[in-house]
Amino acid sequence: MKPKNQFGLSQLITLVFQSRLIFFSEGKYWNIRSIPMSNKRNLVLAGLDHLFRRTTALSQPSSLMVEPADVCNLACTGCWTNNPQHKDRSRHLSLKHFEKIMKDLGDYLNVIWLWGWGEPFLNKNIYQMIRMAREKDIVVISSTNGNLGWDSRELEELVKSGLSKLIFAVDGMDQATYSKYRIHGSLEHLLENIQRLVETKKRLGRILPLINMRMLVMAHNEHQTEDFVSLGRSLGVDIVSFKTMCDYRRGDLNADFPVNKKYLRYDIDKLSGQDTQSERYYCYRPWRRLEIFADGAVTPCEFDLDREYLLGRLDDDIPLTALWNNTVMKGFRRQFITDVDKISFCGSCPYKRQVVWDPTVEYYGLTEAART
Repeated sequence: MKPKNQFGLSQLITLVFQSRLIFFSEGKYWNIRSIPMSNKRNLVLAGLDHLFRRTTALSQPSSLMVEPADVCNLACTGCWTNNPQHKDRSRHLSLKHFEKIMKDLGDYLNVIWLWGWGEPFLNKNIYQMIRMAREKDIVVISSTNGNLGWDSRELEELVKSGLSKLIFAVDGMDQATYSKYRIHGSLEHLLENIQRLVETKKRLGRILPLINMRMLVMAHNEHQTEDFVSLGRSLGVDIVSFKTMCDYRRGDLNADFPVNKKYLRYDIDKLSGQDTQSERYYCYRPWRRLEIFADGAVTPCEFDLDREYLLGRLDDDIPLTALWNNTVMKGFRRQFITDVDKISFCGSCPYKRQVVWDPTVEYYGLTEAART
């Protein structure tokens, strides 16, 4: 049985009568208990905004994607950070900017995806950012390539930060397979960091962060999926998952796509122009979520790479709550409702043509913490 969507009727009933929010993200159900009345009210209003497709929202965003760093230590194929147009944007999100995010929106948020197009943990302020969000009981999920020079102090700081979940991108069982996509990466160093983090959690007696070892399934590594689960068990991670591949740069066939249809996000005929049945994608971003890039730009979506709908910047002396209903955002919602494909990044959205309910198509909860 596939997981239900984030904000269905059962979730609304649980929210109203039990002050709990249950939602599915990145291979796990999350159960947020004792939601404050102001936060509960915002979620209900967000549901009404989405249901009635309002151009002027009654609510504030209930989730964010925040990019800590717009630089990376690897050179993965198909990633925006390797695009020549990207070179002038490389930077780190400042702690001052994150403090503004928490001050303006912290009381409305339930989840923050703390990653973007770069390697989040190249930003040395990330541990403090996580702590600030967790102090407000916000679920914080981050992702890493794991090729970092973490010392024992940093690993302890990561565990003590309260991070809810950390995804490690491990795309192969041997160096040759792994580095075919994760260029300049060391599989040995990555696996060593996973093992050290598992050991640090045990030593400190902590359940969090849940450690998710994830494979992006491609043609050159799809034969290693069974062994990959065994590797996760041997390392002691909480979750092993398999994600389908997309290439945001183009909509045609990609030689890196796997053969096994189980791990295909798209129907091949669909990509070649034939009309096939796809899983209908209900995008909630216009009414529930903002993207904040490392350079301080605020937009409705992480795929708005050209800032087509730039709502504002964190340096502006304008509250983020005001940006949520400014002229640009209302215009975005209006265009989204009337003719979504005229928005360039919506027209080429890697989600809307997918034939799977969720890009992460397979996941295994290996520990009790991951299953409960």
